[in-house]
Amino acid sequence: MSINISDKIRLIDAYAEALSYTFSQPVFNIQRIGELKRDIFEKTKAPQEEELKPALDEEENAIGQIEFKQRIGDCYLLSVIYALSRNKDGQKVLENIIKFDEEGDYIVKFHNYDEVKVSEKELEENTFSEGDRIVQLLEYAFGKARNEKLYQNNLSIEDALSDGWQSVTINDICGWKADEITPLPDVKNRVFSHYFDKLAPDRSKVIILAETDDSTNYKQTVNGEEYYFCDEDLKFPASHSFIITDIDSENKMVSVVDPHDTKEKKYTISYDRFSDIFSALIISAPSREISNSKKK
Repeated sequence: MSINISDKIRLIDAYAEALSYTFSQPVFNIQRIGELKRDIFEKTKAPQEEELKPALDEEENAIGQIEFKQRIGDCYLLSVIYALSRNKDGQKVLENIIKFDEEGDYIVKFHNYDEVKVSEKELEENTFSEGDRIVQLLEYAFGKARNEKLYQNNLSIEDALSDGWQSVTINDICGWKADEITPLPDVKNRVFSHYFDKLAPDRSKVIILAETDDSTNYKQTVNGEEYYFCDEDLKFPASHSFIITDIDSENKMVSVVDPHDTKEKKYTISYDRFSDIFSALIISAPSREISNSKKK
């Protein structure tokens, strides 16, 4: 006959009470009895798979306010992380990706990759972006997981992070599907305007990224290195990923954020200006059912 944990604790209480009448030793005080109950509970509970603890405490979790500065060639990844952090469903995804194990190390599991373990020391030695720690952890863990799966650990983490696609990364992180809209140059304005007007009512339900044109018409040399821009005034880098954070369909304006500095590099531009600078939209959501997306 098996005795469950609750019954065992009740037996301990009864035994401790009986002892307290018989002995006067101070070892049988309330604190010791509590410790005894906890010890027996831990030793007698049924074996089970170790449950990982959430790494993000609710009071400490500011996933919706993360800010950072990109420092290596992974704008595709950081733009996805930022976009997810500004979306309610995306926040839940990021919160559930990271756990702690018994040793206090991070266990990070992206949708399409095997889980990776990251110690605090390892993260200290492999920090790429500047800003919030959660972003640095996600960035490094994604590179580590990507290196294992795609490159059999034959690259450095930085090299494994270099170059990628936003739509693929969204699926890799959370399993969501993404549509990439890349219209021909002569119809960009019309196509982008159509999507902006369609998506504006459901802006909070979707994440929207954008890719700048690969034009190298504008060049600037900084510290001996050449940088190419697709816009001379705003200095938007060519072939660079941005996050769309707001759409004002009434005034035909769109707000974008550059992952090079998410706190300072925020811009609001007209639909027309957007079409001159950008070549692609990447749209994703946990559910594809958004208003106005169906033909009427």
